[in-house]
Amino acid sequence: MVDTPQIQQSKAALRQRLRTLRASLSSAQKVAEEIQVCVVLAAHVDKEHPLAVASYAALPDELSIDAWHAQRWAAGHPVWLPRVV
Repeated sequence: MVDTPQIQQSKAALRQRLRTLRASLSSAQKVAEEIQVCVVLAAHVDKEHPLAVASYAALPDELSIDAWHAQRWAAGHPVWLPRVV
C-alpha cells in the first residue's frame, strides 16, 4: 500500500483525534478502559492459542495493557515487546 499525502493527513488527523479523546478521560475512566481492553484482548488471544504474542509498551498518553502482559508472563506465555535502544 502506498502512503499518499492524503492518507498521511488522514492518519495524522485520526491520531490527533484519538490523543484528544484519551486526554479527556478521567483517571477512573482510563482505568476502566484499560481493564476492558485487557479483558477483550485476553478473550481473543485465549481463543486463538498463539505460541507467542507481539505487543507494545504504552506511552504515557496511551491505554496501558501492562496487566495483560503480566498475566501472560505469569502463565508462562511469551509476549514480545519492541526494544528501544
